Amino acid sequence: MAEHRSGMGLLPEGGSTHLLEEGMEAMFEWLDLVNSSGYHSLLLTRLPPRRLIGKIDINTVEVGWLTERDSPSAVSPSLERLAMKIRERISEKSGIIVLDGVEHLMSLHGFAAVLTFLRSMSDDISATTWRLVCPVEPKAFMTTEIARLRREAPVWELPEAAIDEVIIHEEEVEASEEVVETTSEVEVHEDGSAKLSHLTRLPSAGFTTAILRRRILAWRRMGFDVSELEPALKYQDMEHAYALYRVVEEKVRLAVELDRRVDLLMSRGDISNATAFRFRIRQLTGIREVWNSLDILLDD
Repeated sequence: MAEHRSGMGLLPEGGSTHLLEEGMEAMFEWLDLVNSSGYHSLLLTRLPPRRLIGKIDINTVEVGWLTERDSPSAVSPSLERLAMKIRERISEKSGIIVLDGVEHLMSLHGFAAVLTFLRSMSDDISATTWRLVCPVEPKAFMTTEIARLRREAPVWELPEAAIDEVIIHEEEVEASEEVVETTSEVEVHEDGSAKLSHLTRLPSAGFTTAILRRRILAWRRMGFDVSELEPALKYQDMEHAYALYRVVEEKVRLAVELDRRVDLLMSRGDISNATAFRFRIRQLTGIREVWNSLDILLDD
C-alpha cells in the first residue's frame, strides 16, 4: 500500500487501524505535528484534560476523556458509546484518532469484546480517509492476545522523518541548549488554564526552522495561539522568519506579564474579568486594551 508522505507522518493512505507499541510522549509530539499540518485529530484517553496541559495543545487537539464523570469532554468507556463517538467523527473531515486506553477497556469489558470492537472499528474506518492508532503496552497482554491484536491492527512505528521535525538534531541542541526550552510539565491556575512563564529569548545567530518549531510547540503547550507565527516555518529566508518571530515573541512576553497581573485581579475575587482576560491574553489579541483595563481595575 502506498504511503501518505505528509504531516500525517507516513501513515498508509486510506482508512486504517494500527497498534503503536511506543510511549505516549512521542505520540504527543506527533499529534502536535499532525495539527500543525492542518489535519483534525481526536485523542480518546483516560487522562483528564488538565493532565494533558504541557503534553499537547488542547486548544487544537480534540480530547475525549474516557470516564463516566460529568464533564464537557467526557466520553463513556462503554464500547457502544465509544463506537458511536468514533463513527460520528469519521462521518466528516479526515484525520487521526488516537485511542489511548485499550488495556483499560479490556479490564472493563474483557479481551474478546475489545477485539470485536476493534475489528468493527477497522471495518468502518477502512471506507474512510481516517486513521485509528491504538497505543498499547505489549507486556500488559498475554502472548496470544497481543498476537491476535496485531493481526487485526498491524504494528505501526512513529516515523523518524516526522519525529525529526519536532526534535532538534544533536548538533543543534549542542549549539542552542541554553536558549531553547521545552515545557514537559506546565503548572496550572485554579481555573485550569496553564500558568505562563518567560522563555529565554532566541538570538538570530543559529536560528533555524527546527528551533522555531520547538519554540512554537512550547508556546502552544502554554495555551498561546501563535498561528500568526506558523507561516515562518515555510520561509526560506531565515532573516524574514526571525523578524516575524521577534514580533510574536514581544507579544508573548507582554502577555506573560499581563497574566501575572491577572493573578492579582483573581486574588481580589474578580473571577469574571480575570477569566475573560486570561482568554484574550492567550489569544494574543487586544493586549494593550487588557493592560489598560487592568490598570483601571487594579487601581480601584
